[in-house]
Amino acid sequence: MNTKSGTQSTLTNRSLYQSPNTQSEPLAPAAGELEQLLRTHQMPASTSKPLHTLAEVIEVLEDEAGVARAYSVKVEGLQYLCEKAASCLLMPSPGDSVLISGPDSEHLYIIAIIKQAQPEKAELQFQGHLTLRSQQLSLQGTEAMKLQSAHVEMEAQTAQCVIDRADYVGKELRSTISITRLVGKVYEVIVDRLSQMSRSTFRITEQVEQVRAGTMDYQAEDSARIHSKYTMVTGKDLVKVDSDQIHMG
Repeated sequence: MNTKSGTQSTLTNRSLYQSPNTQSEPLAPAAGELEQLLRTHQMPASTSKPLHTLAEVIEVLEDEAGVARAYSVKVEGLQYLCEKAASCLLMPSPGDSVLISGPDSEHLYIIAIIKQAQPEKAELQFQGHLTLRSQQLSLQGTEAMKLQSAHVEMEAQTAQCVIDRADYVGKELRSTISITRLVGKVYEVIVDRLSQMSRSTFRITEQVEQVRAGTMDYQAEDSARIHSKYTMVTGKDLVKVDSDQIHMG
C-alpha cells in the first residue's frame, strides 16, 4: 500500500487484522511486509476487550489505485490499524481527531471525525455507484465549482441557465433541436467555412445589409428577382448581360 506520509507497502484484507503475536499458517509474500509495517507502527498486542475512544490519525494507507483502505491511528502512544465505517462519510486525514470503536483491537473502525486538522479541506469518497435522491437538491460553491468525469449525462423536462459569461472549448459540438431561437444584440460567427442547408430561407433586414466577397456566385433554378426603388448595377471594367431574350423598359 501507499501511505500519504511516504511509507510504501502492500496489505490485503486478510493481512489487515493479522496480529504480530498470533501464530497462523504462512500467508502470501505480503505477510513479511505486514510484519515490518506492524513493527514500524509499534502495534500493541491484540486484546479482546471492546475499544471505544478518541484517537489521532497518523497515516492513510492506500492501494495501488490510490483508494484509502486503512488508517493508522494513535491512542495514548499506541498505534492501531482501523477501517472507515460506512456511516463516516468524511475522509479522515493525518492529524484529524477521530472516534474509533470495535469489539477488539483487531477490528477497529473510525465511526466519526471529531476535529479536522485542516478544516478548510474536506473530501467525500465512495466506491462503486453513488445516488443522491431528494425532492429538491442544491449545490452551491461560493468561489468555484468543478465537474470532471469521463462521461457526463443530463436529463430533465425543463432547464434554465443564467450565466453572465460562458466559454466553451472543444473539438466538436453536435445538437439536434426541433426549434431554436436566439435573441440578442450582437451575433458574430468567425469560421473557415460556413455551410447552411434548408428547404426555405426568410430573412428581414430593416436597415443596411452589406456583403464583401472576393467572388460571388448566385444561381437559381427557376427565377431570380431583384427589385427596389433605385437599382444600380456597376462594373469597373466590364458589365455583361447575356440571354436568349433581353427586355428592357
